[in-house]
Amino acid sequence: MIKILNKLKKHLSKRSVKNKIGATLIELIAVVCILSIASTVSISGLFAMANVAKRGQDLSLCERTSDMISKQLSIYGNTSNYVQSYDSKPTLKAYDESATPSGFMDVDNGIGNKSDYFLYADPNTKYRLILAKFDTSSGDPTGHKLTPIVSIDNVKSIKFDLKQLNTDEKKYILQYTVTTVGSNVWDKDTDKRVEYTISSGVVLNNTNNSATIPPLQYSTITTKTSSTEANSTYIRIQTSSRSNLDIY
Repeated sequence: MIKILNKLKKHLSKRSVKNKIGATLIELIAVVCILSIASTVSISGLFAMANVAKRGQDLSLCERTSDMISKQLSIYGNTSNYVQSYDSKPTLKAYDESATPSGFMDVDNGIGNKSDYFLYADPNTKYRLILAKFDTSSGDPTGHKLTPIVSIDNVKSIKFDLKQLNTDEKKYILQYTVTTVGSNVWDKDTDKRVEYTISSGVVLNNTNNSATIPPLQYSTITTKTSSTEANSTYIRIQTSSRSNLDIY
């Protein structure tokens, strides 16, 4: 009888040890799972914070780009007396009062009393807008060219609209809506980026004594993207010296 009790006690003791080992393994697995979940949540949180920071950088870049465009248009628009649009690059003929009165001016090289500038999309570079000056410095009529003054990157499109402020003075405002993009690509297949759109305008201060300016027939410049080519719209802005502004 005593032998039987001792065997039973020994058997129960072995089961207790096995149960403890089993419980320890279960607890260990549970801890590993919890740590794995916590690690995943932590990494996801870090990625989310990084994405927020990148989007903030993109938005800041878009705002700076839009501000740069506004400043450039203010510089040239405030002294402008005429704007015109073209569906493609115009033939670069120089102004001559009798022979080619519709030609372009380059006062710096003795052609007319104003200067003609052009806005257009760079056909070879994504999201790039160019402001160039009509240049006759070569002295050769076949060598007239558009010399870039400034290139502005991260521009998707810019749309213009010409409005006459009043009929008596023939004062005009050049309104525009510009869409800029961030530098980070969020979807490589679609080249998806952060976009930022603003609308503004610049008064063409030197238009009082000018003839009526017709509406812009081709008003939108669209830059090159990963999937589309730049369109061929050119916007001409003719300016005169700041000393000749008809504002008081």
